[in-house]
Amino acid sequence: GCTVGEYEVYRADNSSSGFVLAGVVGGATNTFRDSSSYCSEFITYRILAKDLCGEGYLAWSDTSNVISNGFLSGQQVMISYATVRDDDHVFVEWAVPGILPELITGYELYRSEDSLNYNLIALLPPGDVFYQDYDVDVHEKPYYYKINVINICDIDIYSGNHGSSIFLTSELDQLNRSVLKWTPYSEWGEGVDYYIIERQDVNGFWNRIGTVDGKTLKFLD
Repeated sequence: GCTVGEYEVYRADNSSSGFVLAGVVGGATNTFRDSSSYCSEFITYRILAKDLCGEGYLAWSDTSNVISNGFLSGQQVMISYATVRDDDHVFVEWAVPGILPELITGYELYRSEDSLNYNLIALLPPGDVFYQDYDVDVHEKPYYYKINVINICDIDIYSGNHGSSIFLTSELDQLNRSVLKWTPYSEWGEGVDYYIIERQDVNGFWNRIGTVDGKTLKFLD
């Protein structure tokens, strides 16, 4: 029945040797949001009521345990795009995660040739936002990429979206026309709006010869 001056919230986790003060709320408040849990860990809390009845008395609560996923569990890398450059290699670019980017310690870049089985091809520092993959043959197959975050918690985080290169093939039909076919560019949130088809002239310049919608993967020249 006594009034409470304030409540102190104490927590103990994997990194502490005992209970430490996590926050203070007024005596009329009975909730607390802990925004300091970065890593996935087991946390124990207890509450101290202070200045009961205005006489300076103290009262402890029991303990309560939670398993926190941590804020960094949502730290994912979104690939902006993957594109063939100079008809020679694949350029991959990504966006820095918006959740606590200062706690990133690096990136793992994976590549696949079938969009199912991925192999680690590079460990990159936290300041990198692109990679040029020369260990490919862009004339033989498409390539798929995904990126995992490495952070201070050293926890497994699911990769964000995947990026893929476009693989183009061509052949002549019975009328000696060029039939172009290509693999779709996937993983853009709103999809591909349209594809532009270009042809190189004898002087080495590229000229637009057609445009098709984002669901069309074939063009007849």
